[in-house]
Amino acid sequence: MVNTLHSLISFMAIALTAWGLGYPLVRRWAISGEDALSRQAWSFAIGLITAGTLLTGLGLIGCLDLVLIRVLTVAGCGWALGQIWRQRCRRIGTGTISLGSEIVPVSHNVAGPPNWWQQGLFLACLFALAGSMVSALSPATAGDALCYHLELPKQFLQAEAILFVPWHDNATFPLLTEIWFAWGMALEGAVTAQLIHWGLGVLFAMAVMSLARDLLGRDWAVTAGAIALLIPAVSNQMTSPLNDIALAAFTTLGLIAWRRYLLEGEPDKRTARRTWILRAGLAAGAALAIKYVALIFVVALALATAWRVLRRQVEWSTVARGAVVVFAIAFLIASAWYIRAAWHRGNPVYPFFASLAGNANGPDTIRESKRPLGWNAADLAGAPWHLTMKPDAFGGRGHQLGCLFLATLPGVLFARRLRGLGFLLIFAACYFMIWFALRQNLRFLLPAVPVLILAATWLLVETCRFAALPALITRGMIAGALALMALLPLYRARKHVAVALGVESRATFLQREEPTYLAAQFALQQLPRAACILSQDYRMYYFPCPVTRENIWRRETGYQQGLDGMEASAKLRTAGFSHVLLAESLDGETHFNATLSKLIAQAEKDAPETVTPVLEYESAAIGGHRRRYRLIELH
Repeated sequence: MVNTLHSLISFMAIALTAWGLGYPLVRRWAISGEDALSRQAWSFAIGLITAGTLLTGLGLIGCLDLVLIRVLTVAGCGWALGQIWRQRCRRIGTGTISLGSEIVPVSHNVAGPPNWWQQGLFLACLFALAGSMVSALSPATAGDALCYHLELPKQFLQAEAILFVPWHDNATFPLLTEIWFAWGMALEGAVTAQLIHWGLGVLFAMAVMSLARDLLGRDWAVTAGAIALLIPAVSNQMTSPLNDIALAAFTTLGLIAWRRYLLEGEPDKRTARRTWILRAGLAAGAALAIKYVALIFVVALALATAWRVLRRQVEWSTVARGAVVVFAIAFLIASAWYIRAAWHRGNPVYPFFASLAGNANGPDTIRESKRPLGWNAADLAGAPWHLTMKPDAFGGRGHQLGCLFLATLPGVLFARRLRGLGFLLIFAACYFMIWFALRQNLRFLLPAVPVLILAATWLLVETCRFAALPALITRGMIAGALALMALLPLYRARKHVAVALGVESRATFLQREEPTYLAAQFALQQLPRAACILSQDYRMYYFPCPVTRENIWRRETGYQQGLDGMEASAKLRTAGFSHVLLAESLDGETHFNATLSKLIAQAEKDAPETVTPVLEYESAAIGGHRRRYRLIELH
């Protein structure tokens, strides 16, 4: 329980510091009529951007010191508490209790949702947030997290600098989210990093509510925010230190800011336009610093804006001025990551388009296996069905969007026109087409999901025009789907409750749930500090020594060519490896390239004195699938 409290306190310190950094800027450039929820969302977002940019700068100059990060966090908490106190004194002095908000008019006069609907959504969100929080309070076991989302921040903190890791494809990605994770790890550890991504999921829901409020009003915006939290992909990602929810949160904020900039056309709203374009630049810069997928968002938004220009709904000069400002701010925030990639890889978006940039050994990222659906009318028309009913082919069930959109979106064709939704639907369509052509992974669709949420919510609003019985049936069916989605996080949390409450130790949990943990613990207790492992598994975080992925080293060096088992140990030792970790799937659940396994097996047969097995065990940690691991010492 002490560990859990430590994680929660560290997370709250980070959230408080982020809010304290962002709130003064939001208040300084206040926008008339902006509701309190939007102000708070932007305060957290701008604070995270500010803190992440500061930590990035410290890392690039080699000053990513644990003590310095903790001191700055304590100072940030003190500053934030001062802001809260001054805000309270200001309210008392003016005789007001709340900041208040204006209701943005919508294009139709509609009734708000019934009480039973609002109360049910509150309970559903409470269940979903509680379930995802419990899972986030357990040690990290997600494969990608242990490969680089946590592994790279760990190495940065150990080196006190954002260093280049040559045998790691992800080392030169945009890593702003990972810098936030490093912040959490500097205060406590990986669990705090998971809680940061959980908090970014809440920020995503707040952003969706802010977007929906502009079109649907405050009451129905709550429904949109609740749907955002209940989407299985969102509630699942909130339990792991990944970066897709972080990206979706900032692309949604960028979409809000850019849309409002285009709408604020009256001369008396010049200040509001200036504020919105500054916010758009900050959000775009953060998104581009989080993940390359943000480039798809930028292109799709540009195409949707061009459509508005062609229809003369906005002046091209307005768009051009705004685009220049957004580019300038985004460049200041995100350019360091792209310059770093270009410096080390010769390609600012490595490993994508590696062949065009001269990276002959780069991984093949845009390949047929990543596009299950072909570029034809039948597959394009059937995409919503396939994405909903067959998520395993598009990144796995953990990233599924649920059945709500498939069930409700056809009804949008028969709904009344909602002013402002057309621009967003065109943006989503452009985004989907680019996504469809490049890499069909469900989690990469998350930046367009807020538009789908708005469309589904608008269909719910339209049920107000139905007769009483049809409206009740329609809302009841949708409520049932949302209830099932709310139960998923609780179901996932069942195996995390004991460790989250401190009944089970984190080490015991990891022994059961993380397949490489036993090897990592053996390395910690038995191997020398100078050990270096070549591993067939891509999970690295829990190892105390350097671990290199065998598939990347093989691709970059071709070490296996002309090599037999008798020479294998000597060559690997010459390359700096003291041990190899072999992984084998016993039930065909995954495929490990057998090149290294065959070389070691041949060495054990022909020259047994060159290799010594020091650990062998089987694990069924990943969904009950059995794997065998062998740790071999090289002589």
